[in-house]
Amino acid sequence: MANLAVELTGLRFPNPILAGAGPSTEGAAALAAAARGGAGGLVARTVLAHPFLPAAEPSVVPYGRDGLLTNQRGSSLTAADWTYPQDLSIPVIASLAGTAAEVLELGPRLVASGAQALEFATAFLGWPESVEALQALRKAVNVPIWAKLSLRHGEDIADRAAQIEPFVDAFVCMSGFGPVLDIDVDAGGAPRLSDPYGYGWLSGAPIHPIAVRTVFEVARRVNKPVIASGGAMTARDVVEFLQVGAVAVQVTTLPMLKGPQAYEALTNDLNGWLDQHGYDSVADITNLYLNKWRHGQRVVLITEEAPKLDKALCTGCTICGLVCYWDAITAKPKALPIINADNCFECGLCVSACPEGALSFRPRTEVTLLP
Repeated sequence: MANLAVELTGLRFPNPILAGAGPSTEGAAALAAAARGGAGGLVARTVLAHPFLPAAEPSVVPYGRDGLLTNQRGSSLTAADWTYPQDLSIPVIASLAGTAAEVLELGPRLVASGAQALEFATAFLGWPESVEALQALRKAVNVPIWAKLSLRHGEDIADRAAQIEPFVDAFVCMSGFGPVLDIDVDAGGAPRLSDPYGYGWLSGAPIHPIAVRTVFEVARRVNKPVIASGGAMTARDVVEFLQVGAVAVQVTTLPMLKGPQAYEALTNDLNGWLDQHGYDSVADITNLYLNKWRHGQRVVLITEEAPKLDKALCTGCTICGLVCYWDAITAKPKALPIINADNCFECGLCVSACPEGALSFRPRTEVTLLP
């Protein structure tokens, strides 16, 4: 069994799967349920100086496979209503958002209520206001501060992280993606969410590749730890986050869909993946991609080869012919495909799509590389 424990901003977590701030961490009872369910740490739902009223229904709807759309924004509880459990044997982090003046009051109050660290959500303010709030929060508390970044402030999330690095101890990448819009075309174009315009925030599996990108970009730019957040639904998703630079991974959508027992299931699957691949701990896979590709890679622009068929592996499924939009492969059922090398664009889709691994590119002896 692999060692799953991680240390982060002076806190020790028994495993890297953390409960992210959201509906499933609203209040002490929900936090306790997440702890019993196997979470390695807890990030409580975001506290605001002026809590939002409970959203009108529907405020959460499914989107695609393992995705959610929501217009819920933060806890409906006031700071005075929050007491963070101290008897759970795992770290408890309070999430908050607000202006500089608001966090000067909120931050110390949440620490006094039992929070061992604070996560500041930048998605609730404009970027200059978020920077001012983090500067104020840094002066107001002596516990670790995690900054949760959002793409709403622009594409260059790494620049944002570098700007606030002096005031924080770690980064969380990223908040739900949005605002987005999804409508029910079969109901005359009705909005699926109760927002006045139907707007919401997208979370879960659909945003996972975006979140992976943000983790990598921030991790390669800053010197402080990065926590991933965004669509981790499987052990492979967690491994991907760790390899691109995350130290731990928050999950929010998964327990909303599967219940608090999802934390333990995901942790067990991660352990199984590590054992299967011969790793002794999560530290063994952390930063594998980051360390190898932080400075980019040489990109193949031109090759002299076409796919090669292993006849012994081919089952005549015809998938290679279906996916080749360059007419370089002719495939008929239960017959070996015919490869026309002159038409091959060498995109690699046929190689990737072949379920039997019967196609591969031959050694690239003559290539042109992008430096």
